[in-house]
Amino acid sequence: MVQGKISADELDAQNAAWEEREWDERWKAYPKRALKALLRFHAVTILSRFYETVLCEYVLKVLPPTLDRLTKDPFQSAIRKKERLSRYERHGPSRLRLSNPAKSGEKAASTGATDDIRSRVDLGTRMFYTSFYSSVIAFLADHTVQQGLLAYGYYIYYRQKKKAIKFKRLQKEEQRLLAKTDSDSQKQTEIQRNESPYTDYAIPATSSNASTLSTDDNSHHTASDGSDFGDGERGGILYSFGHRSARIAVGRSVGLVAASVGGAMGSVVYPGWGTTVGIQLGDALIQNLLDE
Repeated sequence: MVQGKISADELDAQNAAWEEREWDERWKAYPKRALKALLRFHAVTILSRFYETVLCEYVLKVLPPTLDRLTKDPFQSAIRKKERLSRYERHGPSRLRLSNPAKSGEKAASTGATDDIRSRVDLGTRMFYTSFYSSVIAFLADHTVQQGLLAYGYYIYYRQKKKAIKFKRLQKEEQRLLAKTDSDSQKQTEIQRNESPYTDYAIPATSSNASTLSTDDNSHHTASDGSDFGDGERGGILYSFGHRSARIAVGRSVGLVAASVGGAMGSVVYPGWGTTVGIQLGDALIQNLLDE
């Protein structure tokens, strides 16, 4: 429009057509993406329960206190810590020391001092560790799902690439055989014409022609005996797979820390729902930053 090639009305019409086409493509892709997200959510949930029960409890035999920290609900934990902060602000630490009257005064005082939530900073600090430990299994399961999808994608790519190379090789083989057949038929016709009694001269087959055919056959077998992938191409695929795998591992690790920070900040602002929203926002922020 600036150069005077189209008018403002034509530009608006092109923009409207582009927006309509873009929205149609997005709406058509939405059911597939929603189904993919739902299946991924259930896969992560199933893997999380598998890691909690089979891996942590039976294989690694994690102690109950550590297992409780790994399976703690950050939503309820933030609410409980907020209640402890409110009791500390209303009654002070002395009321907390009376929670276990059967124990000695010295031990009760020590227990009360360690369980006190004295400020919102203390609340956020404790919720950072709570969010971190309670999200380790979920992030590990998510990393496993992403790594599995990546490995499956590269496996499909490898198979398709191998079939394409094999198909091209068969095409070249077919073209070579057709060319050889035409050449043999022409030579046979020439020999028959030379050996005819009505021909005054004959062209004998020289050893150079035979050696040429033998060289062509040997070069064909040498070319077709190699592997489908060269060392450079196979190494490139492995390098790409390793690079993307490392990117997923780094992204999930940084996402775990960011989710813990978000959960701590959300707990300071609004314990409970703020914790959940903060964890999700921290994870989504890292995913968008590291998205290719």
